[in-house]
Amino acid sequence: MSAIELYGVTGVGIMGATLVVLGILLVVKGILTRAEITAALLEENATTPSSGSPSTSVSDVLPRPSFDPGMPTQLIKDAKTARTRIDEIKFRTLADGGFQSLPIEGDRRQWFLNGLVIRSALGMAVMGYGVSNIALALGASLVLVGGTALAVGIPLIIEVVD
Repeated sequence: MSAIELYGVTGVGIMGATLVVLGILLVVKGILTRAEITAALLEENATTPSSGSPSTSVSDVLPRPSFDPGMPTQLIKDAKTARTRIDEIKFRTLADGGFQSLPIEGDRRQWFLNGLVIRSALGMAVMGYGVSNIALALGASLVLVGGTALAVGIPLIIEVVD
């Protein structure tokens, strides 16, 4: 057994174990991040209409959600319901034009800014879910690559030692 064989096989084993550990850490962090975002959304107790899926046609500049004030609501607890609420607020705030087209007097500008703040916060939640999904996918990939390296490396270590 040469030193190069021993170092190479040991390196593959160490690399595989490191990738598995890093992958598990990323998966755990992704799950914890999703739980934290969901808890923050539920803490706000924000709701959105339960059948508020927007539909867009070619002639529409903005999506035209079918929201009825009397329809039942559901809690915003995931990226889908947050996106639905963003679309509803966007439709309602941009229906009369942008911020610059609103009259200076009255409450319309403040109403618009409040909607913008809520849209931004919910947009951050949607992005947070996306980042946690990336962490989960990357972690699972690292576990697979590391597991493959270990599956190849451990028999080689046994073969080199014998």
